[in-house]
Amino acid sequence: ASAYQTIGGVTVVEVLSLPPPPKRVKGMTLRQEGSADTAVERKAYPFEHIGGGGGSEAAVGNAAPLRVSIKLPTDVIVADKMLRVGWWDEEARSWSLEGVSEIRYDAPARGLSFLTSHLGVLSVLQHTHAELPYKRWVLTPTGPSHSILALQTNRYEVVIDISSEGCQLISPELPELASLVGARLPPTVLLGQLRESGINLCPVDRDAATLHNITPKLAAVEYEALQHLVLLVPFFRLAASKWNPSRANDKCCVRVTSKMPLAEDDELMPSADPKPVDRFAGYQDDGWVTLIVANRYAALIQSGEEDDAIALDVHGKEVLAKGHVAHGTPLNCLRDAHPDALQSLTQSSAHYQGLVQQLLGQLRVLSFGAGAPSA
Repeated sequence: ASAYQTIGGVTVVEVLSLPPPPKRVKGMTLRQEGSADTAVERKAYPFEHIGGGGGSEAAVGNAAPLRVSIKLPTDVIVADKMLRVGWWDEEARSWSLEGVSEIRYDAPARGLSFLTSHLGVLSVLQHTHAELPYKRWVLTPTGPSHSILALQTNRYEVVIDISSEGCQLISPELPELASLVGARLPPTVLLGQLRESGINLCPVDRDAATLHNITPKLAAVEYEALQHLVLLVPFFRLAASKWNPSRANDKCCVRVTSKMPLAEDDELMPSADPKPVDRFAGYQDDGWVTLIVANRYAALIQSGEEDDAIALDVHGKEVLAKGHVAHGTPLNCLRDAHPDALQSLTQSSAHYQGLVQQLLGQLRVLSFGAGAPSA
C-alpha cells in the first residue's frame, strides 16, 4: 500500500493521437474510413521508438522529460519545504516519485511546475504519517455536552470544539482553512476536509511502520475503551499517558482528572482576546491519575507521568493504585470518589457522547499518541 496521500487532487496528463485530417485531392475531400476516422487514441510515453518499448526502463531513461505546470487550489496547505510530486503506478498500485525532478513552487501565485518522464495521473504527495505521532492531546469538558479537544501533532496544534451540534475547528487558523474554521460539521466530514487540505488526522495501522515506539491497539479493544471513556467526558478531563505506547496492543492507558484549568476565566472557550490561550494548561499539574483499560477491565494504576518506569507485579501486570481494585468499566473506578460525575452524565446528550467517540476513534489517539511529556 502507498505511504503517500494526494493533496490538491490529481492532474491527468496524456499524449493523444488525433484522427488523420481529411485531404483535398483534385477538388475532392478524402477522409479515411473506419474506427480510426473519429477515435482519439492514447499513446504511451515515452514513445516506443525512444530507447525501446514504450514505458520500459530504457525508454524512460532516454526520454526527454516534459515540464508540467499546474495551479494548486487555495484550500491546500503547502507546508513542506521539499515538495514531492509523483505519478500513479497502476502495476504496483502505489505512488512513485521516479522520474520527477526540478520541482518549483511559486507561493504567491500558488503555481507548481516540474519535469516528469512519466505521464498519466500526477499529484502533489505527502507522507500519510506527516502528523504522527501525536505529541500530546487533552480533552477538556466545558459543560455536560460540550468539550474542547487540543491535539499537538508534528506540525500543528489542532483545536476542535465539540458539542451536540457537531465539531468546530478552532485552530490552526490558516488562510487555507478559512472555510472550515467556525463551521459545525460531523467528525468524519471535518477530518475528511482537513485531509484534503493536507492535514491527515485519520491514521491507519500501517502508518505505525515508520514510527518509533508506536503500537496500534487492537480495533476491538480501542473501540470498547472509547465506548467507556466517553462516559467520563461530561465531568472528567482526559489526556494522553506516556505509558500507553509501551502497553500491549490489548491495553490502553489514559490520564484522568476532575480538576479543570482556569475555569473561572473560561479560557478554554473561544475568545476575542488576542492573548494566546494555553489549551494544555494544567497538563503537567498534580491531580491526574492513570487509568488502564482492556477488554472488560479497567483500573487505576500506581504509575504516573513523574515515574521513570511503570510499576509491575510479579506476574507482569500493572500495580494498582493504593486502595483501589479493578472494575469492569472506567466509570466504576471513579464514581465513588466523584459522585457528581453521575449527575453530569445524566445531563449529557447521548448524541454528543457519540460524536466524541467518533472523533477520538477516527483520530486514533489511543494508538498514535506518544504521550511523552513535552519540553
